[in-house]
Amino acid sequence: MTAPTVVARLAGLAVETRASGLPEGLREDFGALCAAMQRESPQVRESAVRASVRKMSAQEASRYAALVVRLFAGMARVEAQATFPAGRNARSAPVVQLFAAEG
Repeated sequence: MTAPTVVARLAGLAVETRASGLPEGLREDFGALCAAMQRESPQVRESAVRASVRKMSAQEASRYAALVVRLFAGMARVEAQATFPAGRNARSAPVVQLFAAEG
């Protein structure tokens, strides 16, 4: 994925979750992501997220995009542990295929 694509996709990120609703192990990373997405003042008709991402370098945007994936994976692990408690075979779980959205 090219840097401008990562920046554009990261700019479309909408965060509707509160850190208190996350497992304790993910809260610090989520807080860092939220702070990074709100650190710049928006221009007219622009969100703080879009302004913050616009000011990021491609490398920084890629780092935060990877953080989003790590947070998603962490939440998936927590859900899997709740669904398949110790003693149940998680290998029998259905597999969900993920596809990249091309825009």
